Amino acid sequence: MVHSDHMQTVAHPANRRRRRHRGAAAPAIAHSDRRALELAGWRTLLEYRENHVRDQDGTLLAVVPQWTGEIERDNPGAPHSARAIRSSAQVLTVTADDQAAVWAHLCRMTGELTTFN
Repeated sequence: MVHSDHMQTVAHPANRRRRRHRGAAAPAIAHSDRRALELAGWRTLLEYRENHVRDQDGTLLAVVPQWTGEIERDNPGAPHSARAIRSSAQVLTVTADDQAAVWAHLCRMTGELTTFN
């Protein structure tokens, strides 16, 4: 086989993408506040949506990210009938620009909630 300086081996774009994803996984975003809420007995939910801001002619001006976090748990002091459990759940919801702000705000709210119970 003869190799020339002018020859190049070029990977197909699809193969390049595949190879890029075979490496080490991207580091997971650590949410210590979310973890603390879960360890304290809260069920957590995180939703993402984008609000599109448009001009009068329909031109996209901005994309505003919006994260909504929700936590819930059963009230430990409530009676254990089916009707009482539904009415005794505690639910808190927060909306913010990023995930970390959502979990931090919910942690602060639960701290305030425990001082009032």
